[in-house]
This record gives sequence, structure tokens and C-alpha cells, in this order.
Amino acid sequence: MGDLFGQVATIVRNPNAYAAMPGSGPQGRKCKECANYVRQYSRTQRSFPKCGMVKSTSGKGTDILANSPACHWFAEAAESAQKKNGTTRVPSR
Repeated sequence: MGDLFGQVATIVRNPNAYAAMPGSGPQGRKCKECANYVRQYSRTQRSFPKCGMVKSTSGKGTDILANSPACHWFAEAAESAQKKNGTTRVPSR
């Protein structure tokens, strides 16, 4: 369901955790598909999704939702490009 203008509202839990407003980037793309998406690991090996363009505080205030819509700083990750083109990377010896 959209608003008065037919737009779907994006609810952001931690607005300062994103480089830009989620949903301002390419349609149908998600944060986890971006080259700036990183997973930060704690001492207990728990992982927390973060945006690489924002300074991490190692706290929950900079955690992002991996499935949130991409922002306008979206940069296609190498893995996504390979899946789209059908190419694979062969590790060097």
C-alpha cells in the first residue's frame, strides 16, 4: 500500500547507519548486493551488517538491514556482476 502519491514508504530503523536514504538507488536492488556492504565480526564471531561508506561505531546504531532497498551510492559488487554475466572467477595458484 502506498501513500497519497503511490509511493511505498521505507521505514528506516537507524537512519545514520546508511550512506543515503534507502530506496533512493536503483529499483529492485538491495544493500546486500552493494560493493560497500560489509559484515563486521565481534569477538564472539557474531556478524553485523554495516555500510562501508559510514564510519562504524561497533554498536547497534550503525547496523543496517541487508534487505533494505539500495541507496543512491549503490555500487554493484563483483559477485553480482559475475552472476548477471554468467562468468566465474578462477582462483590463481
